[in-house]
Amino acid sequence: MQSFKRGFTLVEIMVVITIISILTSVLYVSFNAARDAAKISTEEATVKQLNLTLILYRSATNSFPPGVDNCSLCDLRTGNISAAQADWDLVVAALAPKYIGDSISTDVWGNPYAYDNNYQEVDSNYYTILCSMGPDGQLQSKSYNTTLTAEPLARGDDICFFAL
Repeated sequence: MQSFKRGFTLVEIMVVITIISILTSVLYVSFNAARDAAKISTEEATVKQLNLTLILYRSATNSFPPGVDNCSLCDLRTGNISAAQADWDLVVAALAPKYIGDSISTDVWGNPYAYDNNYQEVDSNYYTILCSMGPDGQLQSKSYNTTLTAEPLARGDDICFFAL
C-alpha cells in the first residue's frame, strides 16, 4: 500500500515563485513611474511658490533678490555648476528667513535652480526667470525668449516660471 504525503511539489512552488516575481517587477515599474510623476508635480509646485515669493520680495523691496546682478542661469549655460549653486545661495540668503526657509538650495533632483534676476526687459522693467532643470539636470534650451506668462514654460523637462 502506498502512502501519499500532503504538500506541494517543487514544480508547483517554482511556478508560484515565478508568478510572484513577474507581478513584483510589473508593480515596481508602475511605482517608479508614479514616483517620477510625483517628483515633477512637486517641483512644479515648488518653482511656482518660489516665483510667487520672488514677486512678493520685489513688491516689498522694489527689486529682485539679491539686489545685484545674479545669473545662475548664465553659469549653468556654461556648465559651471558650483558658481550656479553659489549664485542661488545668494538668492536664498536674501529671501530667508522672512520669505522662505533656508532649505531650498536645490530642486528635488539635487540640481541648483537656474535663475536670472534681470532676464528680460519689457516696458523698461526687468523680469526674472526661475527654472528647475528637471530630472536630467541639463538646461534644454539656451534661450527662453517667449511671451511673458505666469504659466510654466515647457522646454524639454525644464520647469520654468517668469516673475511678472
